[in-house]
Amino acid sequence: MKRILFAFLTIILTNCNAIGGDDYVINGKLNNTAAQSIYLERISHTEIKMIDSSILKNGLFTLKGPIEGLGFYRLRIRANNPQGELFWFLSLNKKELVQATLDEKNPVSYTITSNEAQKEFQDLLKNFGAHQADIGQLYQQYNALSQKDPNSKESEEIGMQINSKNDNFNKYVTGVIQTSKNLMTKYYLYSVMLQQFQNQAVPEQLTQDIRLYADKMTKELPNSQYTKDFQAIINNLDLQKKMAESKNKLDIGSLAPDIDLVKDDGSKVKLSSFKGKIVLMDFWASWCRPCRMENPNVVAAYNKYKDRGLVILSISQDQDLVKWKAAIGQDGLIWKTHFSDNMAGGVASSTYDVSYIPKTYLIDKLGKIAAKDLRGAALDAEIEKLIK
Repeated sequence: MKRILFAFLTIILTNCNAIGGDDYVINGKLNNTAAQSIYLERISHTEIKMIDSSILKNGLFTLKGPIEGLGFYRLRIRANNPQGELFWFLSLNKKELVQATLDEKNPVSYTITSNEAQKEFQDLLKNFGAHQADIGQLYQQYNALSQKDPNSKESEEIGMQINSKNDNFNKYVTGVIQTSKNLMTKYYLYSVMLQQFQNQAVPEQLTQDIRLYADKMTKELPNSQYTKDFQAIINNLDLQKKMAESKNKLDIGSLAPDIDLVKDDGSKVKLSSFKGKIVLMDFWASWCRPCRMENPNVVAAYNKYKDRGLVILSISQDQDLVKWKAAIGQDGLIWKTHFSDNMAGGVASSTYDVSYIPKTYLIDKLGKIAAKDLRGAALDAEIEKLIK
């Protein structure tokens, strides 16, 4: 079953509504409250910053003053609830006049008005809330039926309803992004979308859309924290893409990336110079107990296959060359192809995504990766396949 694309996040959008001077003004009334003050805070991906506060007089308040420019803000009070506070979110710009009617006992029953941009986002918010409530009820029904009989016709029909409603809502959200001209509307929606892809690859089309949006933010709001937020997101997406491409290059069947390997005397040998041989790249260190415990298996493989085309490239993570060389002798690693990745600046480890040791790559005679992370009997079996 498809998951719900968006969670209910009550963020409200406003834009410029001209008043005298550059100050914003928020006039409001907070009903059914024992709170004594209300606070205005600016929020972004990286910080929550106090901007202003007002003492409540019979629930009435006014917040007024200068701000840097367009951004997301929240009105906060201390409240008698499990969280100890309540929030109402809005965006705010210079010269903007906002009217707010809030209610502590019924916090979802409120109005924040300013202009057409505000109305656009209020409509979006109401649709979020309605969708969340609708889907929540359907999920309760689905879970209750599934516990009795996960294959029942009724649970299948509800599952289809959930998928259909999610698809329609996703189309609606896509339409809002395409038609909205307000940068903060897209800031909010893209932020919510990205939350759905934590620890997952972001679709290429969404990445392209966000890149165009970040470029527009850079041109129109070059010094804004919200522009910096999305510049950081783009940098992170680029890094993730680069890492993914790097890992794809290490898939079994891929051509092993060529690197320079450095011996203890500083001389270099290219990995590609061993093409035509079966190569075992073994990343290890003298201080790594699992590596030392695995070394007898590596030695056994060398002795068995050295005359049949096997070459072992031992790539050490050691910084202490004395201990490294001592471990070579102690463990009987009699081959001559020992290399120091530390002396090479860690190029081999970086290229071959070595985040733990021991780590091995078995490379065939054509220079392609045949297997990875081999130990014990598995090492012998994979080498045997290539020998044949």
